[in-house]
Amino acid sequence: MHEDIDTVILLYHEENGTMKWVEKYDGDNQDGYGGEEHWLFLGGGQTYGLVLAGDNKEETGDCGVYLYGTTVTDPQDRRMDLTQADPELTQGDFWKWDATEKTLTLKDGFFFNYVGTGPAILLPGGSTVEVEGRAKVSSWGDGIFCADGNSTLTILGDGLDDSLSILAQEDGVYGPGGSQVTVQNCNLGIRAEENGIHTYGLLVEDSYIYIESGDDGVESFGTRDVVIDDSTVRIHAGDDGLDCSSDDVSIIVSGGELYFNVNDCTLIAGQAVLTDVTYDLRGRYGWFFRLENEDDFVLPGLLCMYDREGNKLYSGEWPENYDPFDV
Repeated sequence: MHEDIDTVILLYHEENGTMKWVEKYDGDNQDGYGGEEHWLFLGGGQTYGLVLAGDNKEETGDCGVYLYGTTVTDPQDRRMDLTQADPELTQGDFWKWDATEKTLTLKDGFFFNYVGTGPAILLPGGSTVEVEGRAKVSSWGDGIFCADGNSTLTILGDGLDDSLSILAQEDGVYGPGGSQVTVQNCNLGIRAEENGIHTYGLLVEDSYIYIESGDDGVESFGTRDVVIDDSTVRIHAGDDGLDCSSDDVSIIVSGGELYFNVNDCTLIAGQAVLTDVTYDLRGRYGWFFRLENEDDFVLPGLLCMYDREGNKLYSGEWPENYDPFDV
């Protein structure tokens, strides 16, 4: 091992009886964090090999490999393009499309395994995805894509027993320029190679969201705020947790729980307000928060701070007029 590398992860793919090196990730540090990488494979009948190695400079460490499988169904190379007046795309055994109301209903047992290019499900602006029971989407591209900018895309259930799982090699849910994604009263799980949700505004109400992503958990651009009410949001991201990247946008969270474990920043926005929220926000390499308006940062309740080894450094109320950058 090289002395300047803490962790190496190697991926191999079997081709004609030979294991071929596909991709390598080096954790170029000795800070004890190690390295982390996400790979997503869709389709069966193939063999892969994964090699992990680490330098023992820190003398202690751990290693984890997480594999997620899903039931194989007949792959489809034709996306569900509901922006077109296609008589063959009105309903199936586990779904139906109401073009007048712009409502796609996914019934219990729905599973769309898309192996073409681009998004698996393409919807016009202003569409609603109603989830009834357990539904799944896997895609070699984006999962669910709103075709029109300056519009809305809503994912709606009737309680947390209604769940939508998305496995995507690109973004899990995508709303283009000016669009807002809304998640209400349902359970949404996303594993994406790129961003979990890409949008220009996000509203989450009475829901449970779990995201694993190679890039940002939520990437929200534009001028619309991110509002989360009475919901649990868990994000494990290779980049930022919730990235608004705009000085004019606020992150407003009321009630519920936030659990972020990300490689870069947990929250990026103009300002952030968390009220009556249980939170565990961990950013490994970047700033803990990156906020333009420090004076507007509000985080009432108990504050706990830990060092890298998990030793508690401080526990108490959030100090009034505390500068999060004065560390």
